[in-house]
Amino acid sequence: DLGVAHTYSNPNTPQQNGIADARNKSVERIMRTLLLQADAPGSYWGYAIVHANHLNNLFPHRLLTDATPFTTWHGSPPSMHRLRVWGSVGHVLLNAKEKRAAGGKVGPRTKPAVLVGLNPEGPGWLLLDGETQRELHASSVTFQEHVSFFKRRSDRRDDETLD
Repeated sequence: DLGVAHTYSNPNTPQQNGIADARNKSVERIMRTLLLQADAPGSYWGYAIVHANHLNNLFPHRLLTDATPFTTWHGSPPSMHRLRVWGSVGHVLLNAKEKRAAGGKVGPRTKPAVLVGLNPEGPGWLLLDGETQRELHASSVTFQEHVSFFKRRSDRRDDETLD
């Protein structure tokens, strides 16, 4: 009735839908770029693909008359203020309990983590704790966007092996 015609394709064959196939390839290229530029291990592909999909929805698309998928879906332009360099070092502010455990007034106030995306549950970012690999949802973060968390760690490992 509304001019929408249902068409079906075979399961596991995105190549039968040219638009979906092109978008999938675009997201995969972005994911590969994120992993390579950060020198991240392949085990981080899940975080990279989610972030790549988010980024892809911020790019204008010619089928949407140069609007972004985000704008088309939400009716307003996206905010770019939370975008940071994926895989960069973020120093997450410790809470009071963590500060006490880290040495109180003389201990560190932050802990290093790797930025793996935006917080899906609200404002802020999604990071992985540098020591425990636990997910952290934080909004009090200071970023070193010019420093890749993974390159920093590999440099440290090289220095340790020289000793």
